[in-house]
Amino acid sequence: MDDVFRSINKLVLIAMVFYSKACHPSYWFDEVAMTIGKETDSRVEMQQYSLDFKWNKNEPLHYSDTYSIDYATELNLLYLDSTIGSDQARSKSGSDHAYGLALVPILSVHSSNTVLGVTPYTEIGLGAGWLSTDTLEKKTNSAIDLGSNVQFRILAGAGFKFGIDNRFTLRYRFIHHSNGNLASINEALNFHTLGFSYRY
Repeated sequence: MDDVFRSINKLVLIAMVFYSKACHPSYWFDEVAMTIGKETDSRVEMQQYSLDFKWNKNEPLHYSDTYSIDYATELNLLYLDSTIGSDQARSKSGSDHAYGLALVPILSVHSSNTVLGVTPYTEIGLGAGWLSTDTLEKKTNSAIDLGSNVQFRILAGAGFKFGIDNRFTLRYRFIHHSNGNLASINEALNFHTLGFSYRY
């Protein structure tokens, strides 16, 4: 548990330093989210937690009477935690946790119409980041070999915005991590996630 708190403290410190470097309000993030997810492979049994800081472009890339296309950039502070029980067989090598960060440009399509105070949207994103380890434990003889600490982060999701000025968001995302064959070994991580954000 001490390792978990130390990792979280490191991530928060990185976020504070990153935020303090902003020298003009237009560069500050305007949306914060918490996300939790579970690996899709039952042999892995891993949770992903992230604290997400998002910069939304003020004007949409495209707007019509039915939909708008918007652009944003998101910084993800990540913590991966294995949930394999102490009584379960596991790989002899591989860490039971990892922390990291990623920077992901995101395109989203929003409905221009609000129904019962809810605005639906879909989104896709492709970015890159870093993890503190390239091997993670799983319920087999061999560990997950990510091949590299550098990881691409691909996401696709949908959700809805609600509240005054659509300040709140509830979303689902499928998130994929891999090194994109930059290394000779390229095992991947895939997560189903749920997130909640507030835009101010």
